[in-house]
Amino acid sequence: MILGHNELKKRYENVYDDEMFTSNGIDYRLCDAQVIVEDSPYLTGIIGNEKKLVETQKCECHNDIFYFKAGKYYLWDLGYHEMLDDCITLFYIRSTLMRSGGQIISSVADKGFHGHIIVGFTCHRDMVISKNERVVQAVFYKADDDGVLYDGDYNE
Repeated sequence: MILGHNELKKRYENVYDDEMFTSNGIDYRLCDAQVIVEDSPYLTGIIGNEKKLVETQKCECHNDIFYFKAGKYYLWDLGYHEMLDDCITLFYIRSTLMRSGGQIISSVADKGFHGHIIVGFTCHRDMVISKNERVVQAVFYKADDDGVLYDGDYNE
């Protein structure tokens, strides 16, 4: 079951602006962006449960407008969020950005995760997006209440 507008407003009543609530989710804003350093000499991946993350640098930004180049891979910081203890959350790009050639790559936010939501972004043509623009919709899927919450490295 997907949590709808009224249920999300009850649970996040004093957390988000009214304009962020949609019929089936909550829009998250673009807080910051990093671009992957393509010629980095560092290997990335996971070996023996040790994470080797990619090297990044600040995305080009002037007057609070981010400039995204076609074919590059970016990491979007959507800010700090506290996920519900009885839902998993999936992230979808807002339709205007999808219709303009943008695409996000994301993982699931587990029940009980608290921290910065980071998603991958790439575009098929150059794009500009204002800082704090609503770019991603978080959709909350009710999960079995087994009492197991996220306890990983990315909790803050």
